[in-house]
Amino acid sequence: MLASSTGIPIGHIMCVNSRWVVFDIDRTCSMTAQERKDFRRVQKSRELWKKRAVRRGEKSRRLRDRRKEVEQSREAWRERALAAEHRIEELEIETHQLKNAVPPAHAPSAIDNRHFFELFLSAYRLYL
Repeated sequence: MLASSTGIPIGHIMCVNSRWVVFDIDRTCSMTAQERKDFRRVQKSRELWKKRAVRRGEKSRRLRDRRKEVEQSREAWRERALAAEHRIEELEIETHQLKNAVPPAHAPSAIDNRHFFELFLSAYRLYL
């Protein structure tokens, strides 16, 4: 590639701080000291912003994963609660069926145990 104004071969042309900078074939830069200083400052700032962006991305990814875990946990607990409600209904029906299937027991008959107490108390000379 040739520079149009000088006819000198050029290796790379790049934009730095909104200025076109020409790198010669031997990779020497035609930037001034101030431009090099500004270039390094911009590069450092860019690296810092990239690191921050990466950290923000990691944080948002962690939050998204955590939200997904919480939603899955809620769904699992919801399923368990619904299954428990269904099981309660089944057990209530089964209890009702079992109560209706067994005839009610008769009330226990009164035991006449006065004779026992009369004998027991008479031994001690006590009377009812």
